[in-house]
Amino acid sequence: MCADHIVGQYDNCLFSLHTPQSIGRTMEQEVKDSRWTRMSRFRIDGVNIDHLQAATGNEGLVSWIVSGKVDAVLDIKFPRDPKAFDIGEIIEGIAAAAAEQIEEARRAGRELGIPLISDRIPGQRELAKPALSAPEDEKELREEYEKPVVLIDIDLRFRDLKAAMPLFTNELSYVNHALVRPIVSFINANRTLVPIRCKIVKDLEDFHGSWTMWETGLTDIISQKASKDV
Repeated sequence: MCADHIVGQYDNCLFSLHTPQSIGRTMEQEVKDSRWTRMSRFRIDGVNIDHLQAATGNEGLVSWIVSGKVDAVLDIKFPRDPKAFDIGEIIEGIAAAAAEQIEEARRAGRELGIPLISDRIPGQRELAKPALSAPEDEKELREEYEKPVVLIDIDLRFRDLKAAMPLFTNELSYVNHALVRPIVSFINANRTLVPIRCKIVKDLEDFHGSWTMWETGLTDIISQKASKDV
């Protein structure tokens, strides 16, 4: 996951791993990213939903889907070793020295009507409406920087879906079970695109000795957050 660049194919689906590009990022954004030793973007398009179902089991949103494909973009941030040389302080000093000139250039650009792009280039096409977002776990966010963690921003886009009523509904209340039926009917009646965005915070220790996403517990967490979104 720390490779500079990887391109390949899995089940006829192209995937890539690289460092996400950015344009015109501000000092505060660069300093914020300096808390992480590395950031990688993993992208794969057109994955058959069967692969997710095999990893998540018979519970959650993924188990409702009979057929379909998913496009996924994962921005993964790896923690910095506190014992390692802190280059973040150097970056902060350089950025602070140039902050005044940068702000002058931004003001001049606004006066001339030049659009400013200060965010990282997105991994997916922009949506007409915001994607579904899972409610943030306050406990996770509070403990985010207390110990070494891996932070993963996930953008999933399910498309060409066909769904069925879940086989096991122990996790659903009577009211929620009744609400699932119109959702399933709508998915089956339309060529539905379901965009979902969520953030996952995992202890670095969970990745030690793990060879697959299932061993780290990521697939179960993604399924749970997707169910909360819907």
